[in-house]
Amino acid sequence: MKVFHFSFFLFFFFSINIFSQKYSNDFLSIGVDARSISMSNSVVASAYDVTSGFYNPAGLNTIENIQLGFMHSSYFAGMTQYDYLGGAMRIDTQFVVAVSFIRFGVNDILNTTELLDENGNVNYDNISMFSATDFASIFSVSRKNKFNLDMGLSTKLIHRKIGPFASSWGFGLDFGMQYSYKEWDFGLLMKDFSTTINFWEINQDAFSDQYESTGNVIPEDDIEITYPQFICGVAREFKIHNDFTLLSELDFITTWDGRRNTLFSNDVFSINPSLGLECGYKKMAFLRFGFGNFQKEILINNDEQMKFQPNFGIGIDVWSFKLDYSLTDLGNNSSALYSNVFTFKYSF
Repeated sequence: MKVFHFSFFLFFFFSINIFSQKYSNDFLSIGVDARSISMSNSVVASAYDVTSGFYNPAGLNTIENIQLGFMHSSYFAGMTQYDYLGGAMRIDTQFVVAVSFIRFGVNDILNTTELLDENGNVNYDNISMFSATDFASIFSVSRKNKFNLDMGLSTKLIHRKIGPFASSWGFGLDFGMQYSYKEWDFGLLMKDFSTTINFWEINQDAFSDQYESTGNVIPEDDIEITYPQFICGVAREFKIHNDFTLLSELDFITTWDGRRNTLFSNDVFSINPSLGLECGYKKMAFLRFGFGNFQKEILINNDEQMKFQPNFGIGIDVWSFKLDYSLTDLGNNSSALYSNVFTFKYSF
């Protein structure tokens, strides 16, 4: 019977790949912490605060009492707003629980579906505004065991809404582990290991008659599937001087939805590395760098060039306050304009 259940799971696991969409729910891959973003999100082994509910729930076990976190960032020259609010609390010597709320939205989008009236005349008074918004609520629990192994589980409830036209609800699970051996830290995050399924509902009444008469196809209700990702990392902190430390972490992100434009890829899976560095002074001031998002770019002369996204950040940890800043897309290395990310954390 166990063999049957395992075989059925494998069949279901690989059959979903046929219908899965690349970059589904990709707003959950941006990051919710200026510290982590400045390190190219290479923190699966070194996440140790309230944002661990997002990056690796196993890291919540470092929280001693209660911790709150808030982040705000703008992308694409301010057109897109990304906000995060999280809280974590220790229940007893073994368990920590956390909750995270994420909003990613584009506001004031022009709705021109009724620009033409019933006589075919342009009527600018019919133009309205709508927002395209993605929401996520993440509930996490972390447990420590006697083998120096921390484990965590996160449940995700996702709601996406495109004005009056369409909306969806989705649910998924993340499972993470962290293990320390001497001076080395290891981390593993099985993101969307249950596969995350979004059920889309299309409001047919929101589309005007002119929309279909001009040859456009009105979409129908559908299912969107997010295939699992495995993120593994190794980190170590070096003591450079009495007052200076250097934390470095190398992560590998493995996706299973076919070939992507990554450093290593084939028709089955793709692997992309990322590197994060954090220089600390007396555990109070930090300077951070990150290198990730490696992609192959074809030039005009058909030559192939490897590009990557560098990140930079600074942070201050004084008393119970943490203030972090990150500058992403440094030097306009990608097609998007640079973005400023701020995170504030407070520990009770």
